[in-house]
Amino acid sequence: MERNYIKEYRKKRGIKTQAALARLAGVPESTLGEIERHKMLGNKETLQKIAAALQVAIEELYVPPKQ
Repeated sequence: MERNYIKEYRKKRGIKTQAALARLAGVPESTLGEIERHKMLGNKETLQKIAAALQVAIEELYVPPKQ
């Protein structure tokens, strides 16, 4: 599976939990957890919601965040 950096972006934005990001993105916490742990890829719609909540482009989810 392709490596994503959702967890790193989440922490960089000060969002402490998967549950908090899931609420912001409007996706099930279980889905977000599976994607963040690289167990599931996620569909385009879900990834767009996560990216929007993190204020990044969907493509940036696959690039390490800059310090």
